[in-house]
Amino acid sequence: MLTNLYTYILFYFLIVCSTLGYGLAICSLSERYKVSNNLGYIGLVGVFFLIIYSYFSSLFIAHSLVHNSIVVFLGLILFIVFIFFYKKNQNQDWYYFIGIFLILLIAAFIFKTHDDFPYYHFKYSYYLTQNSAFIGLGNFNLGFRTPSSIFYLNSLFYLPYVKHFMFQIPVILIMGFSNLILLIKLKKNILTNKINFITYFTLLVFIFINVFFYRLAEHGTDKSAQILVFILFIEILILTNFNSNTPRQISKIYIIMGLIISFKAFFILYGIFFLVIINHFRKKLEIKKIIKKFISNAYFISFLFLFLLIIFNNFINSGC
Repeated sequence: MLTNLYTYILFYFLIVCSTLGYGLAICSLSERYKVSNNLGYIGLVGVFFLIIYSYFSSLFIAHSLVHNSIVVFLGLILFIVFIFFYKKNQNQDWYYFIGIFLILLIAAFIFKTHDDFPYYHFKYSYYLTQNSAFIGLGNFNLGFRTPSSIFYLNSLFYLPYVKHFMFQIPVILIMGFSNLILLIKLKKNILTNKINFITYFTLLVFIFINVFFYRLAEHGTDKSAQILVFILFIEILILTNFNSNTPRQISKIYIIMGLIISFKAFFILYGIFFLVIINHFRKKLEIKKIIKKFISNAYFISFLFLFLLIIFNNFINSGC
C-alpha cells in the first residue's frame, strides 16, 4: 500500500514537470513563441501543445504505455534542460509552483472522480489508449459524440504501474497553472505598485476559484473551462483598457480560448471574443494589417489547427 502511494506521488510530479517542460521548451524556441515569464502561462502552453498532439496522434496510433512513456519522459528531459535557463531570475515563482501542486496532490487523494467519469469520461479516455480513431464511435455511447480535449489529455497519462489512476491529472493541471497565473500576477502588481481595478479583479477571481471550484470531483469538462474563462476576462480587460496589444498579450488570449473551446463544444460561444480583438485593432490598423497580425501569430495558427482537429474528430465520431 505504501509503495502504491509513493508510486502515485512520483508519477504525479513526473506528469506535472513533463507538461511544464513542454511549455518551457516551446516558449524558449524564439520571441515569437514566448508568451510570458509567468510559470502558469508556460504550463498552459505545455497543456495546449499536448492537447494538439493528442488529438492529432490519436488519428494514427493508440496512446499505449510505450507511446505515453516516451511522451512524458521527453517532457521531463526538456524540463530538466530548460529549468536552469528559467530559474536564474524567477526563483520565487518556483515556491508558488511547488506549493500549489503539493496542495492539489492532497486534493487528488481526498476527492472522488466526477459523476460522469464511469459513464463516458473513463471509457473514452481508455479507448484512446487501446485504439486509434474509429469512425462512428458515437453510436456506442451518447457521451462519445461530444468528446472533450480532457479525455485526449487523459489518454497521454496512461502510464506503467499507475495505468488509468492518472486520468484525474488534467483538471489538476488546469487548476494548478491557473492559480499560478493569478498568484504571480498579484505578486507582480503589488511589488511594482500597480494596484488598479485589474489587481482587485484578479484577487476576486483567485478567491472565487478556490472557494467555489475547490472540489475536483465537480470539475468534469465544465469547471476547468469556467476557470479559464475568468482568466480570459482578465486578459481581455488588460488588452482593451491598457492598450497592451503586444504579440504576447494576444497569444495568451489565443491559448486560453483554444483550451476553453476544446474542453466542451458548448464553449465555442466564447469565440465571440475574437470580435473584441478585431474591434480593438480596427481602431488603429487597416483590415490588411489586422489579417496579417492574426496570420503571423504562431498561437493563432495553432488555435485554428486545434479547432479543425476538434471538428474533424467530432465529425468522424457522430457525422456532425
